[in-house]
Amino acid sequence: MGESDGSQAPAGGRLNSPRVLAPGEAAVNTRRDIDALASKGEPEPVTRVIGTGGQRCDRNGFTRPKLLGFLRGALYPSSPTAIAFVLAFMLVATTAVAQGRPPSTSDTRADWCRRNAGGAPTAGEVILRRDWGEHRAIVTNQDTRWAVAKLRGVDGRVAVAAFVAPRWTTTIADIPAGQYRIEFAFGDLWSRGCNTFVGDASAHRFPDYDAFTTEFDADGGRVVQNWRYTITPVRNGNVRPRSMSMAEFDAN
Repeated sequence: MGESDGSQAPAGGRLNSPRVLAPGEAAVNTRRDIDALASKGEPEPVTRVIGTGGQRCDRNGFTRPKLLGFLRGALYPSSPTAIAFVLAFMLVATTAVAQGRPPSTSDTRADWCRRNAGGAPTAGEVILRRDWGEHRAIVTNQDTRWAVAKLRGVDGRVAVAAFVAPRWTTTIADIPAGQYRIEFAFGDLWSRGCNTFVGDASAHRFPDYDAFTTEFDADGGRVVQNWRYTITPVRNGNVRPRSMSMAEFDAN
């Protein structure tokens, strides 16, 4: 395991430890207050971690649309191109049935995404950024699979997305001010051509939006807000994530 960004205190600040829950207390959404440090320093990152009793969403891959609805539209092809497409689909379906699995138009997309997977991900690599700022999110992934973490705003748009390597902590820097909710997905193969995980994957999101704000103290020093997230279950976690579909996660 390599060096972990989140194990070191950020400049001018320090990291919080997760709040220890009292016996019988549910691991639900709680938040730590932020204490401003020196006038030119940073506040403590707020810690949000998943409890071991938190729900994991069901593992799911590409959605398999109903074959009947597809065939209804294909029964009346109006061009040679449409006829060729129907014949190609019939060939794929015949092969799929011979292999003992149901035919699906998703097979074509999955195969294309695998062929266009591109280069392997890099720990901490930012794969989407819409704007720049001065805030940070420290994301820990204790799973054995790669993860992609996204910060989605209240308008539904993703401000920034980055890879988080297995058993690694990544700091996503230069986040613009705003209200964001963290979303994350785990998978075995990320396709750069399709901007999604191919095959078996799962996606989750935290229930609340977190404020990344910049304030000024009495001396005019800038005080920025940082957040720290653990996106895999840990003992005494203080948030319970909600499952989401990969289609919801993939929307940017």
